[in-house]
Amino acid sequence: GKQFVRTGVIVINPGISISPVKLVTETFTRKAPVQEGKSRGMAPCAYKVVEHGVYVINFSVNAFDADTTGCNKEDIEMFKRLLPMTYQWNKSSVRSDIRIRHAWYVEYDNWFAPCPEGTIWDALAPKRIGDPDMPSRSWSDYEDVIDLPAEIKSRVSSVEDLAFK
Repeated sequence: GKQFVRTGVIVINPGISISPVKLVTETFTRKAPVQEGKSRGMAPCAYKVVEHGVYVINFSVNAFDADTTGCNKEDIEMFKRLLPMTYQWNKSSVRSDIRIRHAWYVEYDNWFAPCPEGTIWDALAPKRIGDPDMPSRSWSDYEDVIDLPAEIKSRVSSVEDLAFK
């Protein structure tokens, strides 16, 4: 029989770093043994973190799947309220300081988008200032984007930044 790959109504893509990142690694000593017959051990490269990075994580809402699964406007509104808080409520030792600078939500009037998603995503992504092949050191290494350009904005029904509600 045929097999289908089924995704949810909301598809969240992997985060992509705008600039290369510098990875910092540390070795931890472990009180609990890793090898048989030893009372303690080492965990080489157990701690790996990105020193600084700015990531773009795109998501989309599939209107056709929403209609066929019973996902309604209230469900999407709940997602929109929760999205900006995703990382601040899910901290860990390797993700202690993740800030969502923008959480853009763009809506169309109909299922047939008058503007490709990629065009919108590219327009809303921060732009790297300086050498794009070097890791960034702070947010000031980027030019912030605060709205869609007028030519793209005129092709969508609404655009809002969920991080600033």
